[in-house]
Amino acid sequence: MNWKVLEHVPLLLYILAAKTLILCLAFAGAKVYQRKKLEAKRQKLEAEKKQQSEKKGSHVENLREGMLVDACIALSPECDRRQGNCRS
Repeated sequence: MNWKVLEHVPLLLYILAAKTLILCLAFAGAKVYQRKKLEAKRQKLEAEKKQQSEKKGSHVENLREGMLVDACIALSPECDRRQGNCRS
């Protein structure tokens, strides 16, 4: 058996360990990058949903106020909506 080849085994093991460590760090970095990207996308979607719900909420609030005004006008004794004439 050639014993000279066995002299290089520790060096080869160090190279293998270094390669494994580099690959592991690269995959971990890629995973962190993907997580940050997904988190940013999730926050953007949440902001859009919140903005839409606020927009919808203000629209509903405006409709309620309009309905209340219409109801108050209809119930007020000065106005007869059926005939279309209002007394000032």
